[in-house]
Amino acid sequence: MTTRFAINGLGRVGRALVRVAPRYPGLELVAVNDPATPEQVAHLLRYDTVHGRAEEEIGWEAGALRLGGRRVPLSNAATPEAIDWGGTAPAIVVEATGRFRQRALAAGHLRGGVERVIVSAILPDADATFCIGINEETFDPARHRVISNASCTTNCLAPLLRVLDRAFGVERALMNTVHCMTNSQQLVDMAHPDPRRARAAPANIIPTTSDAIPSIGWVMPEMAGRVEGLAMRVPIVAGSLVDLTVLLARDASREAVADAFRAAATGELAAILGVTDEELVSADFVGEPRSAVVDLPLLQQAGARLFRVVAWYDNEYGYAHRLAELVLHVGARSR
Repeated sequence: MTTRFAINGLGRVGRALVRVAPRYPGLELVAVNDPATPEQVAHLLRYDTVHGRAEEEIGWEAGALRLGGRRVPLSNAATPEAIDWGGTAPAIVVEATGRFRQRALAAGHLRGGVERVIVSAILPDADATFCIGINEETFDPARHRVISNASCTTNCLAPLLRVLDRAFGVERALMNTVHCMTNSQQLVDMAHPDPRRARAAPANIIPTTSDAIPSIGWVMPEMAGRVEGLAMRVPIVAGSLVDLTVLLARDASREAVADAFRAAATGELAAILGVTDEELVSADFVGEPRSAVVDLPLLQQAGARLFRVVAWYDNEYGYAHRLAELVLHVGARSR
């Protein structure tokens, strides 16, 4: 059975979701909402500086996009309450604007047959926060109507901690995500509540906060209070990494830790976790569909229990795949 869904917001994540959704036969994108015109949206979907030309045929007409020969209505409402999904009847709306990050605001979509809202960002007062492969089985249709897909970094961090905690136990961890710049930053120096984020993204390494730190405890309650960290925004347009320093509960060897990741990458976490023995760089992971790819040559050990793990991720496309999978999962469990 097909899950009908709509997207509010066709920025980087929203457009990535439009591109990856056709790879999931159980999904049907029935409507989109964005301030831009159909012509503008179609052009940005067809051509992308980072990900190249779209595989699917993309066009436009008055009030709609043409995606692979299908007509998908495009509206231009400013708020969730103002959107008229008409007769498209989506069961789920993906809230991808990045603007409505309070439950009460995102819940404005819950009308006219819309049963669930999935927010493509952390949402502190969400009914629940999920990372595919980690805790999606705890979804409860009776209680969870406005939910979060966590952040791209949370989706990378969670499988690393899951493997380490189950194999050796995790006492404490420090995370640094070296993250590509995003449109939440400034192109040139401009006033901003965060003095560091006020500085030009293309010209600086910018230390800032990471949404992964609060949200990792929502996804993995056993990690709450054990993980601290930050982000370093760097002047590249795609490809990020998590640099995780972890104090294990039990003694381990470098090879034992590497073997734990190898086993998980070919076993229970194969859909979201990978490993590589090659010496690669960020550009090699643009378009990577998995949430995390552990760089085994960079695995380091200091003493019996202190380890450093580095994992790469595509903060746009990897996250868009997890969004698509969460829509599928929620749709199937809601019937």
